Amino acid sequence: MYIVKNENANSKSQIITFDALARITGSCDTLFEVNQLRQSDYDRLKPYLVKVINYLNSPVNTGAPLFFPKIAFECGTYNSRCDFTFVRSTDIYGNVTITCLIADNPTRRYSSSRRKSKKDQGSKRISA
Repeated sequence: MYIVKNENANSKSQIITFDALARITGSCDTLFEVNQLRQSDYDRLKPYLVKVINYLNSPVNTGAPLFFPKIAFECGTYNSRCDFTFVRSTDIYGNVTITCLIADNPTRRYSSSRRKSKKDQGSKRISA
């Protein structure tokens, strides 16, 4: 699979693809470069990815995308609150791909100095 990097400096989203075993198979690297991700950081994220992928592969899954809003996320020098959307797809040969869309919108950034609203209190932090 080939993914072309978007050279638009104003881009605020990134797509990362995984196989059924949570291995990264591609990325457009618009927010951060996945090849700069240290193994120890990936190992810390992998349990979350495995849970998401296990759910997406389970009979319980209705096929609807999984959406996780306002997640505090760090990867190298990248640090922001992002919305994560995970989708499972199967190609004609039966190969499973999990696509993760990470969306960072400046209007959705939250200052740590402002008081959290009831909506913000459910936010989680993911560090890579």
